[in-house]
Amino acid sequence: MRKPQDWGQPCPNPDCAHYRLINRGNISAIATYLTQSGKRRIFRSGACEKPLSETRDTVFFDLRTPQEKIIMS
Repeated sequence: MRKPQDWGQPCPNPDCAHYRLINRGNISAIATYLTQSGKRRIFRSGACEKPLSETRDTVFFDLRTPQEKIIMS
């Protein structure tokens, strides 16, 4: 049986039993979408079923400028 990949993302929902737990196998990738900087993943918590973006709670969340341009600055 195949073990699911652990993405190392915490659940951002404070009402979730897995809130801020990292590397526990509680987050799964469910979709991808394209941005100017390339592909991004959408994850879902196994406990609360809440979707979250790969860049959630980072400086790159909802950024319209390409990520490479920000890193070069």
